[in-house]
Amino acid sequence: MTQRTCINAVGSNYMRLPQLIILLGLVGCVNACTHLAFQPSRQLFVEPTQLGLTYQNVAFTSADGTALHGWFFPAQTTQVKGTFVQFHGNAENISTHFASLVWVTKHGYNLFTFDYRGYGQSAGAVSMRGVHEDVRAAIEQARILSGSTHTTRLILYGQSLGGALALRTVANLDTRHDIAVVIADSSFPSYRRLAREKFAGHWLTFLLQPLTWALVSDRYAPEHMLTKISPTPLLVIHGDQDTIIPWHHGQGLYDRAKMPKWFWKLRGVRHIQSMAPQFRHHREALLDFLAQLEAHQEDHWAPTNETALMPYSMMTCGE
Repeated sequence: MTQRTCINAVGSNYMRLPQLIILLGLVGCVNACTHLAFQPSRQLFVEPTQLGLTYQNVAFTSADGTALHGWFFPAQTTQVKGTFVQFHGNAENISTHFASLVWVTKHGYNLFTFDYRGYGQSAGAVSMRGVHEDVRAAIEQARILSGSTHTTRLILYGQSLGGALALRTVANLDTRHDIAVVIADSSFPSYRRLAREKFAGHWLTFLLQPLTWALVSDRYAPEHMLTKISPTPLLVIHGDQDTIIPWHHGQGLYDRAKMPKWFWKLRGVRHIQSMAPQFRHHREALLDFLAQLEAHQEDHWAPTNETALMPYSMMTCGE
């Protein structure tokens, strides 16, 4: 993610020292919150054809009529097990995010990824309320796409900010029978607490932490809705080397949610890198987890504790 220059120093020689300190402090506040801000891009960074992938462009609309764009990658197998729906993080667009999950198409799953308003080829301007409407619209579109491949099983996979958006949206859905699991990778329960933590991590903004209560809203924070995710299964994934959103935020999601739920704390993994190519064993574990979950759901079985369904021997994987 990029840092943005927020100050023009021209004329600073005429500022009094206290004014300069205050101004620099406010600049630091802005930079501390960079990772919470939307940072969309219209640029196409990587095209699926460059990787030899078959896909189709998908045009659909949000509730307010905003035109949205996505890519649908069909499963590369005869049997289709379900459809992954990717909710990417705050920066750039789907062209830099799809590769992190497109590997699932080799294992019997479709992948549908899309851009929020203001990102990529999606129209409109980004807003917190608007992107939540977009997430809901994407789930509905995924249902249509899944039906075309004769499967109704959805795996909702939210990364970073996308995890927070997906969690809150799912909690408010009237119909969730076709959602096999919600996966929150490198995500968080509270925008405000994450911002406060960023402020506390820099000497210039340390004393300005109280400003987060005025500058950052938790109106759309997922923590208020986490108990409503149940009985839809929830899998929280977080790397112990995540310096952007430290792993205790993932722990916070898990702690606030009700059963059925699982928490994978992954050793040596950075921000949204849990399914990177070098972590092939994590990919295999996720596929095993989904297979076990499907078998139990077909038997109309619901786990009553977090140890009832684990592809790894420990919840804190690798430890």
